Amino acid sequence: MYCTCDFNQFSLNIGRGATPLLDDITPLLPSMSDHRLKLYFIVELLSSLRYHSISEPEILIAQAINHLKHYNDPELEFKFHRALVRYYSEHTHDIPKAVKHCQTALFLAQENGDYRGQCIAIHKFSWIEWLRGNYTAGRAYAQEVQKLVKISGDLFQEAQSLYTEALCWKVLGYYKYCISQSTRARTLLALCGMSYGDLNYSLMNSQAEVHKYKSEYIEAYNIQNQILQKMLEVHNDYRVGFTLINIAEIEVFMGVSKDLIQEKINASQAIIRGSRSQPQRGGYVKLVVLPMPQSRLGQVLTVKERLGVHKALQFLGDVFLKENDEATAISLFTLALEGFTQMDVHQSRAECMTRLGDISKKNGDLLRALELWEMARPLFEQSSQVKRVEDVDERLGGIAEEMKEQHRVNLTRLAELNAPVGKVEEVEDDSSEDKLERENIGSVVTA
Repeated sequence: MYCTCDFNQFSLNIGRGATPLLDDITPLLPSMSDHRLKLYFIVELLSSLRYHSISEPEILIAQAINHLKHYNDPELEFKFHRALVRYYSEHTHDIPKAVKHCQTALFLAQENGDYRGQCIAIHKFSWIEWLRGNYTAGRAYAQEVQKLVKISGDLFQEAQSLYTEALCWKVLGYYKYCISQSTRARTLLALCGMSYGDLNYSLMNSQAEVHKYKSEYIEAYNIQNQILQKMLEVHNDYRVGFTLINIAEIEVFMGVSKDLIQEKINASQAIIRGSRSQPQRGGYVKLVVLPMPQSRLGQVLTVKERLGVHKALQFLGDVFLKENDEATAISLFTLALEGFTQMDVHQSRAECMTRLGDISKKNGDLLRALELWEMARPLFEQSSQVKRVEDVDERLGGIAEEMKEQHRVNLTRLAELNAPVGKVEEVEDDSSEDKLERENIGSVVTA
């Protein structure tokens, strides 16, 4: 029994999901008389909820609490509370209960001088803050783990804290730091032989999302495809299903046909429905379609989602432009453009530049429009937006003809100004040197 539980933990860590042996042992749980063994097994079931469904988890939790009264094992009690942190934070979304059990786990680790346990508990606090949308606090907890882990020497735990820190940087819009921390974490996993584990693929997925946010869709697609091939190899249905959805989303931006995208969505749904457990979604930030950009702005400001804030500003600019309020639209597009430039988001930068160029052209500033569109074109190319590149080329071709015509008109006007029409009578130049000399001579004679 203990070997099965330990093997299950190993299987989870290397990315193969929960072992099917848990299904075979679960019916035997009521007949077990060993309090420690039953508690050990319940903890493992709770730790595997992402891959293994439980019909009545609250009953199991109550049983585990009862078993704790009969057996004093601080280490196992710590693992129990750690499992409850994940259960309440990700499956029932009861954050206050998750915090309570996290505090208990941290207290137990501190009482026993367990530095590794302290790292785990503090990392749980980091994860809870991330789920709450308190990304700065979550990042601070993760960095605290990285200091403490130097004592415990747990490379895997350090990699986990780097992953959570990277997630916080990602939502805050600091993609450079997200990539660097993710890379560090994957290096640590390689050092401890976990390059093919579940955490490694979570890190890869995070890196793919950063590329997607920056509209580097080919890079994002390639990473997701690597994840898919490996998950198919190890038969991890949970990740296969969601990776197919991720790929389908990227293909939407890349302009792939709707039929091919729908095939991936259908395959994903079939895989998830056909899996032996129903994965339960954690409290992640949802991207939703709201009726008004103002609502989107309020949502992203609440969760401090930097990319979403500037997307909302861009959408508001579109609204004001449609209402012919060009001054407000220009301000919003300019503000959004500054943010997208800081985050290095190619497609959104190009979209703002295109709109500002359209406004400049409408107002007769052809040179400014030309400048903006020429800057937008390579950004659309970098984000694989073939149709957008064609649209910009059409704009550039049109404005080139307009500028030529304007140049011809200007030349004609200049010619008209410099070439007088009709006969011009000869006029004596009173300022000539000869006249001045004659006047001087006359003055002398008179004197």
